[in-house]
Amino acid sequence: MSLYGVGLNTNLQRINIEFRLYLSKYNGKLNIRNLIRLFQQLDVHNVHRLNLELIQKGLNQFGFFLPKVDYQCLLKYYDRNNEGLINYYELVDGIRERINERRLSLIEQLFDYVDSEKSGAICPKKLGEKLDVSKNKDFQLEKKTRDQIVYEFLSCFNLNENGLITKQEFISFYEDLSQGITSDQYFLTLLEQNWGLFEKDEQEISKEEVKSLVKALRFKLIQMTQGTNDEFLLRKLFKEFDNNKSGYLTLEDLQAMLIKLEIPIQKRYLQALLQKFDVNKSGFIEFEEFVVYLVNDPYP
Repeated sequence: MSLYGVGLNTNLQRINIEFRLYLSKYNGKLNIRNLIRLFQQLDVHNVHRLNLELIQKGLNQFGFFLPKVDYQCLLKYYDRNNEGLINYYELVDGIRERINERRLSLIEQLFDYVDSEKSGAICPKKLGEKLDVSKNKDFQLEKKTRDQIVYEFLSCFNLNENGLITKQEFISFYEDLSQGITSDQYFLTLLEQNWGLFEKDEQEISKEEVKSLVKALRFKLIQMTQGTNDEFLLRKLFKEFDNNKSGYLTLEDLQAMLIKLEIPIQKRYLQALLQKFDVNKSGFIEFEEFVVYLVNDPYP
């Protein structure tokens, strides 16, 4: 019964879970769409179906390996016409896990942000112009230019007959990206870094709440420097919170700073607080911004 009836469904569920776990190891860097493209390259007749040997070849090229009995399980389940062929779109769709409401809500919010004319489809060029690549490691290390990163990003989308990206395609892309990211917070942070959008509850943080946090943090920091403007002491304090010795403070560094200073704060307030420091909108706190923040009271 291992490949039939209830046993077949159980084995298939196990295979799907193993595949998702494989994707999750790469934390979003490996997209299930790449697997579809591998299958398409092997599908020389463009019939959307492949024999078991080619299905195995595609999965192996993707870096995913199964024992022979599991490939037989896939064939048994997806070869409904007993032709020895598997529709690879059905296979990939079966692997996909439905996206949760929290992620979907921000994806839809993001599309509406880009689709300012509310046409239901967006121009790739317009989408590329809004993409923020400043947090991309390849860009930071000067391995890739902004144009290269934007080109690679846009090439992941399937365009309609008018050369536009529909809302459904946009959601579908991020659903596929989501497959390899187990943490909601990491997924949302990724979108926030790329597009500068935040969940609605973060947008609704009041100015008074931010003001209160800013004053508390500034008071603690001034205590540590004893009110001095001496550059040596300020740099020493800055380096103390620069955990990665990168020369700037990240959101994680800011969080660690607050913990060390015993200032309780919910995670959803961190980004709002960072923005008070981050005058040049780089996404992190530079030394000059840190000094200005201490010397000049933003709420006199």
